[in-house]
Amino acid sequence: GGAAGGGEPRPRRTLSWDRHPRKPEGEGGSQMERVLSWGRGLRKPAQQGSAPAPPPRRDPSIREPPDDISLLPNISDEAIIGTIRDRFAREQIYTACFQLVIAVNPCTLVPALYTRAVGTRCAMVATPGASEPAPAHVWRVSGEAYADIRKGCERGALHSQTIVITGDSGAGKTESARLIQAHLLSMSALAPELSEAALAQTLLQSTLLLEAFGNAMTTASSPNSSRFGKFSVLVYDEKAQITGSYVETYLLETSRLVWREEGQSNFHVLYMLCAARETAARLKLPTQPARCFEWLRPAEDENPVEPAIASVDLREPEEGELQDRFEALCVTLAQVGVPHEQQAMLWQLLTGLLYLGNVSFNATPSPNSTAEREGEGTSATTNGPQDGSHGMERAGVSASASASLDVAASLLGVDAGALAFALTHKEITAGGGASLALPNLRANGGDFLRSPLSAGQAAAVQLGTAQGVYSALFAWLVRVINAALAPRPILSGGR
Repeated sequence: GGAAGGGEPRPRRTLSWDRHPRKPEGEGGSQMERVLSWGRGLRKPAQQGSAPAPPPRRDPSIREPPDDISLLPNISDEAIIGTIRDRFAREQIYTACFQLVIAVNPCTLVPALYTRAVGTRCAMVATPGASEPAPAHVWRVSGEAYADIRKGCERGALHSQTIVITGDSGAGKTESARLIQAHLLSMSALAPELSEAALAQTLLQSTLLLEAFGNAMTTASSPNSSRFGKFSVLVYDEKAQITGSYVETYLLETSRLVWREEGQSNFHVLYMLCAARETAARLKLPTQPARCFEWLRPAEDENPVEPAIASVDLREPEEGELQDRFEALCVTLAQVGVPHEQQAMLWQLLTGLLYLGNVSFNATPSPNSTAEREGEGTSATTNGPQDGSHGMERAGVSASASASLDVAASLLGVDAGALAFALTHKEITAGGGASLALPNLRANGGDFLRSPLSAGQAAAVQLGTAQGVYSALFAWLVRVINAALAPRPILSGGR
């Protein structure tokens, strides 16, 4: 995996969204700390000179904020918010409320919260005779879940445990899920056929792959926001041993591929692909800088750049870093079972989608000509289109976009003329509905009518086609990950 070509080889980096390298903390080098180093999100330092909002008034009888807001003598909005804010000012970002834990994203690392001692205290939360209660911490939730699993196994009745993580964009859900998964892995015994290091590495790889293809920057404080829902499962047996893992995803925000609000970004992998010049040259992909693609260009960009202009240096900021991440991504794909040949097809498909996004349509008046009705070896003509499109404008691929259409068709493995026809026409089948029109295709010998689309309708077909392809690609990636993670019973037909 990775890029090949001439020049001085760069040291390989791990696939992570953290710009700032971390040094080992305290007890460095343990499996726990290696797991906890999994791809932490980019952190934006707090802006200097901006005065923080004054905290709301609190109950004056509370001197030290409790770690559980259910212990407040006066339960009110002001008391709850004030307690959470006071704890946050002391770098205590977690506050409990009975079994719930409220986490406030500090947008920076707080190493003192994630030491071995804290992990051990949270793991002992349900142990009889524990010397002290577990602190308000995300690991307390995982500690309680694992304790219930062990109790069920001891009674011969294993009960599933569910941890729900919810919050606004940028609240830290992805990081919290990673921390919980790491803590469960550190507490749990593994089935004899599993290696802790191998399972941890595979979990790391699956997380980073999903982030590369499904995460994006939504705000300045949320540069690695998950744009899909995820249901991660650690599978335990009757001995409370982990036998494997799998993930289910839902609600992928495919609209982000073709549109996003100002100041937001597309999926990470597309920018990495545009920066991978060496890999593109090796695979003979016509990759351009990100600003050359309509769907990657910043939403506020008022001066679009023609994709044909390849001689202008349009290097994106941090392009070298993006190329390093792409090389690490190729290695990670290979480690979860995606061979180099499939990777080449993957990058070809994504590049084809980017060029498809550069295809534009113009409108010409629809002529009062005949529309063809075709059946089993018969054809008929009528005076004008039979779908009510008489007098409407019809779509055609813009002359300036013909080169992008040719490249997109070549990369997607279809004929350019067939692609243009499918984007600009619809087909109505007798007794059925409308669908994309494909030339020289008969609908099981039935009657059907093809008619042109307007420019706006053609653009909608273009966007829907790209989103459907990307959604199928993401579903394939999840299947690849589960094949690397799942225990044998699941692969053989279990859940």
